Amino acid sequence: MSRVVLITGGAKGIGLACAQHFAKLGDKVAITYNTTKPTGDFFAVKCDVTSQSEVDAAFTAIEEKLGPVQVLVSNAGITKDLLLLRMNESDFASAFYFSRCSERGLKIEKCSSPYVLSLL
Repeated sequence: MSRVVLITGGAKGIGLACAQHFAKLGDKVAITYNTTKPTGDFFAVKCDVTSQSEVDAAFTAIEEKLGPVQVLVSNAGITKDLLLLRMNESDFASAFYFSRCSERGLKIEKCSSPYVLSLL
């Protein structure tokens, strides 16, 4: 059974390795990238995961091309070089936009077991 898999930060490194693995399993794979345009055959969407509007646009594009997201691998790295106690609400929240917005895609899908995996 083919699933729709979304991997944030899937243009290189661990994210790319995950994308290749899911593709070998026969899944339909979409990846997001911010600065490094990916090579390969994956459906790639430019997305700054700290921007709610870009996250929403990414989900819309993926849903239109591949269908509802069933598996999310949250791999995009966001660095805020601050101690947790010194982070303001905006700094802290920006790291979690994609996971929060992913609920949209996973709730729409009627599958019995959506998956969210965070590599951070």
